[in-house]
Amino acid sequence: MSRDTHGQGDATQVMAELVAEMRALREEVAGLKAELQEVRRLEHKPEQEPVQEQPEPSPITQQVTLRTWWQRFWE
Repeated sequence: MSRDTHGQGDATQVMAELVAEMRALREEVAGLKAELQEVRRLEHKPEQEPVQEQPEPSPITQQVTLRTWWQRFWE
């Protein structure tokens, strides 16, 4: 009987260690997923920013200039 009790204690300890290792691995995977998302976001960001930054200011500036010109014309 002492062997069974001792064996169960070892099994319980092994299971506890496995559960702790699984939790640590889950945390590591979650961190890696977050890091991968950040890398993907940064990879796509430079491609989108110059395209959006260059066309947007000029049409907005032209619209403001045209509105101002038309406002002056009608005054």
